[in-house]
Amino acid sequence: MLNRIFFLFFYTLISWNVYSQNDKVLSINYEVKFNHPMIINSVVSKFDLFVDDKTYKYEFKEQINSNSTYQISDDNYYKNYYSYHIGKIDSYLDYHLTNDGEADNTYGYNVVDSLPKLKWHITKEKSTIGKYTCSKATTNYRGRNIIAYFTTSIPCNIGPNNLNGLPGAILYAKSHDDVFIFEAKKIEYTERPDSFIKFDSFDFADTISLKSFLEIKDAKMGKKLREMKAKFMNRIREVDSEAAASTAKVSRVITTLELFYEWQLVDEEKK
Repeated sequence: MLNRIFFLFFYTLISWNVYSQNDKVLSINYEVKFNHPMIINSVVSKFDLFVDDKTYKYEFKEQINSNSTYQISDDNYYKNYYSYHIGKIDSYLDYHLTNDGEADNTYGYNVVDSLPKLKWHITKEKSTIGKYTCSKATTNYRGRNIIAYFTTSIPCNIGPNNLNGLPGAILYAKSHDDVFIFEAKKIEYTERPDSFIKFDSFDFADTISLKSFLEIKDAKMGKKLREMKAKFMNRIREVDSEAAASTAKVSRVITTLELFYEWQLVDEEKK
């Protein structure tokens, strides 16, 4: 029995050290589909996840929107947009660096988020993704029920969109309502990109909390919604009537995996 435990530990150690040999890092390319009922076609985003023995970096690459109604505004927004998450493996502090689509690329936010410790239920169900045998697990992540498939062949506690806490990399995940689907499209060990520096070398000066960042973002979004609503109402007046414009509504679509955050629950309990 002792020999078996030693063998398993030795195998895991060898597998993990592959990340560090010759400065090779694990690279997982994810395709993320957003299927909202108010949007005609799926919005597809692409992300790169890089992992070494201590650090992860989850970086936005591009967004593909086949709906022509949103294409022009998306192109203008993502022309300047950058967004990536960086943190330590097994740590529950995530640093999100983004300019949130600001035209000035020299301006950005350094957002720190204290991640929840997810309570996973691992089932006996299996599935094959690429060449990897994966196990099914379920959890609730900030209000949304999640189904994930992970593989212990890649023994690191990591996944897309801050989904973590399983004994292997998450290669597929989806919300129970299929609004969000995350799928690993390419998995390889590659040379460390210049942009992927070690966590201990990163400068985390001038951070703001996620709560503060979302308050800033909500204020900007509120202004944009008011502008959109004004244009929408004017258009209705042109083709219909003042009465029709007065009853029309412009709704905000939740485009994040998170439905709520921990501090919002605390604030609600205080009421």
